[in-house]
Amino acid sequence: MPFLHDHVIGDVSPQTHGDDRGNNLVRYHGYFVLCSAQGISTGACVPTMTSIPGLGTIPFAATVNGYKLTSADRIESPANSRLLTLFDTGGEFIATIKPRQEDESR
Repeated sequence: MPFLHDHVIGDVSPQTHGDDRGNNLVRYHGYFVLCSAQGISTGACVPTMTSIPGLGTIPFAATVNGYKLTSADRIESPANSRLLTLFDTGGEFIATIKPRQEDESR
């Protein structure tokens, strides 16, 4: 990846991000998803302590309430409950999602 990140969140909206060929342009934004002090102290957030040169040792969130962080919903709800801290890396990239054609083999 072109920038250091832990998770990316996509901005998908075909009404405003499509091109003239029917492809959807998706903007991904990179974040570090960290266990907060509250998340660690309550045991709700299990960190993976990771050393990053120039930043130190960071408590990347491995699971929250027993769940891996595999979707935006699994990140946003605990973040709103202050179990996680989201650190905006400032990194972004754009990807093109091309719809599958009916005649494409599976």
